[in-house]
Amino acid sequence: MAAGLWLLPAALGLIVTSMAAPALAGRFAPAHIVAGGLLISIVGHLMLATVGPETGLWVAVVGFSLTYAGGGPLIALGTDLIVGSSPPEKAGSAAAVSETATELGMALGVAVLGALGTFIYRTQLAGSPVGGEAGGADTFAGTVEAAGRLPGTEAGELVAAGTQAFTSSLSTIGLVSAVLSAVMAVAIVLGLRTRS
Repeated sequence: MAAGLWLLPAALGLIVTSMAAPALAGRFAPAHIVAGGLLISIVGHLMLATVGPETGLWVAVVGFSLTYAGGGPLIALGTDLIVGSSPPEKAGSAAAVSETATELGMALGVAVLGALGTFIYRTQLAGSPVGGEAGGADTFAGTVEAAGRLPGTEAGELVAAGTQAFTSSLSTIGLVSAVLSAVMAVAIVLGLRTRS
């Protein structure tokens, strides 16, 4: 419940930018609005890349909020850009491809970045002096559960190692996501430069 409440600012940012994007599209090129949103996301991803065991919670909250807010214009205008770029007789096919690509992209993004994060977490935790005590845990929650079965000092060391491994994986995913968002922003601007 507490984690969900901390994500509310991110959800609010997404709602605000999703609603503002169509209004802005009347004054600015939609491709530039989407690319601008992705630039905001890049700042959020880079903030997430700085999160560490000693970082304040506010850095993660602001980072997630900017990441979500930056995706709003893409969600609101993406399908219109794709359908509007296709010939009228192929608009239905373009909309179907857009929807399929969105679903596939989200699933692949979660799978690939999740696998990368899990790999980094496991590798770093296994390499720590107390990593063997985690019992092969793949998640921070699993590490905390394993720590609950250990004496006080060992439990604290295992949780600290898990925290370090988790924030390292989050930082790496933040950097990878920032690069991918930058590539996507450039591709959108270049690919749709003729659209007003």
